[in-house]
Amino acid sequence: MIAASFLDLEHNTAKELPQYVDSIVFEVKGTGSFSVTFQHSADGTNWYSIGSALTSNSIMALDNTSEHIFLNVRPVITGTGTVSVCKVHFRRHKR
Repeated sequence: MIAASFLDLEHNTAKELPQYVDSIVFEVKGTGSFSVTFQHSADGTNWYSIGSALTSNSIMALDNTSEHIFLNVRPVITGTGTVSVCKVHFRRHKR
């Protein structure tokens, strides 16, 4: 499945995904020593981690059949490196 849209994400800043989103892929690129943990929330107050932290240039794809997340997402970036790309890619399922 091809991800057709994306949102740029900033450290500790929540973004709301559109309804009916699927084929979710998180992307991170940077230099030096960094760690990016993606989190999700139903209410914007209580946050839960999604998978494992990304510590190098990589992607994390969610399995639509077994992994479900709330509409609010945010990255938590730690370390001394620099993260130049932090995105969530997705497509909207037509209903």
